[in-house]
Amino acid sequence: FFFGIFDRVVPELCEIVPTEHPMTEAEIKAKAYLQKTDPSGVSLYDHLVELVYKTLEKNPNNIANDAKSLPQFSHEHKKTAFRPHPKRTDKVYAQNVPPAPRVVKRAAETATLFQTPPPKVSTTVEKPTPNVTVTTTTVKPRKAPTYRSVAMESRYFELIGMGLPGQEALLIDLCITKLAAEKKLKDIRFFGKIIGLQGDYLIVESQRWYPDKDHKNYVEKHNMPDPPRKKVPVDVQPEPMGKGLNRYSYWVCSYPNAPWTHLPDVTPQQINAARNIKKYFTGNLDANVSSYPEFPGKEINYLRAQIARIASGSQISPAGVLTKHEDEEEEEEEEEEEEEEEEEEEGVPPKPKEEKTRPLTDAAEEVPELEEGMKSLANRENWVHHFQYLYKTGRATKVPEKEVNEDEEEAEEEEEEEPKQEEEEKELLEPIAKDKIYDKIITPKEEEPGEDGEEPEEKEEEEKGEEEEKDSDAEEEGEEEEEDPNKKRVPAWVLRLKNSLYKNHGVVMVRSLRWPGAVAYAADGGKNWGTLYIGNGMKAAARQFAPLAATEIQKEADDLREQEDPSAMKEKLLLRGEEVPERDSEDEADEPEEEGEEGEED
Repeated sequence: FFFGIFDRVVPELCEIVPTEHPMTEAEIKAKAYLQKTDPSGVSLYDHLVELVYKTLEKNPNNIANDAKSLPQFSHEHKKTAFRPHPKRTDKVYAQNVPPAPRVVKRAAETATLFQTPPPKVSTTVEKPTPNVTVTTTTVKPRKAPTYRSVAMESRYFELIGMGLPGQEALLIDLCITKLAAEKKLKDIRFFGKIIGLQGDYLIVESQRWYPDKDHKNYVEKHNMPDPPRKKVPVDVQPEPMGKGLNRYSYWVCSYPNAPWTHLPDVTPQQINAARNIKKYFTGNLDANVSSYPEFPGKEINYLRAQIARIASGSQISPAGVLTKHEDEEEEEEEEEEEEEEEEEEEGVPPKPKEEKTRPLTDAAEEVPELEEGMKSLANRENWVHHFQYLYKTGRATKVPEKEVNEDEEEAEEEEEEEPKQEEEEKELLEPIAKDKIYDKIITPKEEEPGEDGEEPEEKEEEEKGEEEEKDSDAEEEGEEEEEDPNKKRVPAWVLRLKNSLYKNHGVVMVRSLRWPGAVAYAADGGKNWGTLYIGNGMKAAARQFAPLAATEIQKEADDLREQEDPSAMKEKLLLRGEEVPERDSEDEADEPEEEGEEGEED
């Protein structure tokens, strides 16, 4: 019986043992009993064969010399040996189901990502002498621009519970490389992924891209019209290309190797409209945005507005890694201003002044050393915003002042207007510790006996109402509140340190509560860092979101007042040019009537 087992495991043993080995009837019944299969299609006979084979081949944990460990070895083998029932799987494998056309199309498009682009071939023809022609052909392989690899950064994001699967990250790297080579983009960065109802958006950020190579930017001027009457709002003018929220270009596609779409510039009206609505993305850039208040544009504009809001609120970096960009062309600008003043004196109309797009920040020459290692980056004071602040006007920069003539200045001085309240300018590289708190958690106070028979519940309700009024006033004024032991302030950022055993080999994770899905990491002493956003593209609110109420219905016009027709006496007084007596003064009204009566008697 056991010879049959060894015959299946080690066929070489059959040469030593005689080939003919008659089995008794009892052995045949025992073998048939052991070969009975369970519902999963596995028999004890097959299990013993595999145990003997593993013991002879590998002998794990010296199982051949330790028979006591055989039950544990058998139990571990059962965990790894799963066999589906053949009666159930044969029907599935027998069906020849072709893959869906969508899967075949995407697989064919993905295969093109792994093809090497053709090299750049250039040919030059030279004639050193009239009878000699030299033709030179140079072949240069195309070089992909350098950028932060998504696949390399994904291992850091995996430590903090975010990121993309390795296969998708590799495909995104390949399609970004292809896009950068076609459009010749610079400063490329994978912004993130916005999840939609019918499709997703992969977003790439790059330095400002212009379809026209000879495009020039000019200094922005005040182009807003005057309001038709007082207290009538006027639309804020949008920011020009290469400035403010339109400083960078954004490209989106629905899946790797799908056609890329360049998003249009964003306007202040779209930013403010996006602040007042909450709308899931559908995955179709041409879809209408049905909302109240009405959004000025389609989903492609709504996507661009949300990207601008996310970038302004979640783009952070370790302090000291980036520095503000210093302008080195101040002397040239001063000379240009002097030339413009001379032209104005001569009466020549000024030409539009060209403005070069300069970066906001530069990489620091030396990264500051951390006193406590990576533990010091677990403090909110050591993380800063490196993107411009988004003001209530819907712009990241202030609107330029209007050029006013002397006559207009005098007219404006005569008109007494209320002073405009402007927002304070936010500096670049401001610590995230100065951000507004996300929420407050009020813990209940200990009940105290009420005075003068007042119940403690009524007293608490009155105190809560007063506290809410104080909190709302303080938030509007922007004042810092006094610390209250019964109020727990929840900051907008959550920081955690992974691997705190080693001083400089940990990873710090920063997560935004205001924009769920926005994360950042720092590793290698702050030298390696990055940001990523993966979410539905909507801002979180501590309170329940309530849409704006409809505007008030206009009041009906006042009814026309009925007036009595003037009497003949009043007409005479008006013709004489005399004053008409009021209705209350009866004496003055009776005097002329008496005179008229006396005249008639005479």
